[in-house]
Amino acid sequence: MQGGWVASSAQRASHQPVVTGVLLKRTAGQVGARYWESYDTPEGKKFVAFAQVGMARNDVPKWIARAKAESTALGATAIDFVPELGWRFPKLDHGAVITKLDHGPIQDLGLAERYIVLAVDGHDVADAASFAKIVAADYAMFSDRGGQLHLLVQTETGDPRDFTTTLAGKPVETPTGKHNGSGGTHTSEHSNGVNIWDSMGGNRRGNRDDPTQ
Repeated sequence: MQGGWVASSAQRASHQPVVTGVLLKRTAGQVGARYWESYDTPEGKKFVAFAQVGMARNDVPKWIARAKAESTALGATAIDFVPELGWRFPKLDHGAVITKLDHGPIQDLGLAERYIVLAVDGHDVADAASFAKIVAADYAMFSDRGGQLHLLVQTETGDPRDFTTTLAGKPVETPTGKHNGSGGTHTSEHSNGVNIWDSMGGNRRGNRDDPTQ
């Protein structure tokens, strides 16, 4: 197994084979060889690089199955970040690639297919499974308590961007005048201009016990 890529600068030529080699080693096996060539073109100097990986025959179906494994959360379907993308994004070595979007919170955030989710609320996304687990748990938590959900995403161009949404959380119940305690139900009531002592016949025993006098 080998992968190739074309670069337009010597700096990328020296960096990308290393990153892609790490990805291939982690997902497929040991990198056996690396090779690149340089070419002078009307657009400037370009480089072609290759990495070769050895793999046991019995491991090939497992690697293919893992590369195709999907995880879903909040309307988004994702797969693991694959080594081939290391050629295009030389600084990335992890993430979850969005392959399908149905209507839901992820689409509402502004994400699109082929975007790569790198982190959720500061937690690195190692693969598609961890993305689905983290984003579902954080969304449920903020839907209950309120808060901001942050996704660090590599779009198709430029540097990674932050996609954020604010969730209001569940309404907080306000206490009423009635409350239950160990002594039963108590009601707070106030009467204006009424002598409660008189209405209860409290002055029948004389003025000595009347608190209004």
